[in-house]
Amino acid sequence: MSERTPEIIRDLREKHEYKQEIIAKYLGVVQQTYSNYEKGHTSLPLDYLVKLAKFYGVSADYLLGLTSFQKPFSEAYIGRLVRYLTSCCTQEWGL
Repeated sequence: MSERTPEIIRDLREKHEYKQEIIAKYLGVVQQTYSNYEKGHTSLPLDYLVKLAKFYGVSADYLLGLTSFQKPFSEAYIGRLVRYLTSCCTQEWGL
């Protein structure tokens, strides 16, 4: 896990005004275990990372601190972006 993951999951929980007990119950752990994830004392297991990403509606990359974008890009958005960039390159470079 990233060094930032504990801070990110704590910030998301606080932003949504959830108590640690609620998130711990959702993950199927006791509150103290979840608290250790937020403090960075214990690494967050990958399956819990995925569950939290789905719970909060954010990407796993966001929880890992790899991007500042909370929401993953949709396939439709990526397709539009690729088509746009392709058309720009084709016009500019005569391809």
